[in-house]
Amino acid sequence: MKRVVVTGATGFIGRYLVWELLDAGYEVTALVRNHEKARQVMGEKMDLPLLHIMDCDLARLSSMRPEQFGQHDYFFHIAWSGVSGHMLSDYTIQTNNVKYAVDAIRFAKAIGCKRFIGAGSLHELECMQEMENSSGTVPLGNYY
Repeated sequence: MKRVVVTGATGFIGRYLVWELLDAGYEVTALVRNHEKARQVMGEKMDLPLLHIMDCDLARLSSMRPEQFGQHDYFFHIAWSGVSGHMLSDYTIQTNNVKYAVDAIRFAKAIGCKRFIGAGSLHELECMQEMENSSGTVPLGNYY
């Protein structure tokens, strides 16, 4: 049986990914910030033996011990903070997203994953690029 890790499992994309993986017979370890939200989002699926919910804020992922997870085959990194409102332009939030993605890649390697699938927002590019605009306005949304 294939084993997968999913970050962002309670988000819009992550929850559907978890449901599809479970329906396909994968064993899923879902890393979540908020266990209660996971319970609400997963509903009856919370009781499935193939679903393991683990409380793990991405800020702590680099300090997690691989032996707590065991061997996994795939790692889906879907979690991403600051995808709306004023957080889109928050340098700290967006650079943390990049750091957490790197931490996730390293952790995936440590637990033996054959594949890493990452889906970021790309808002970190906007935050980190210096954008010049002759009109003096700064874009608040996507600017690519």
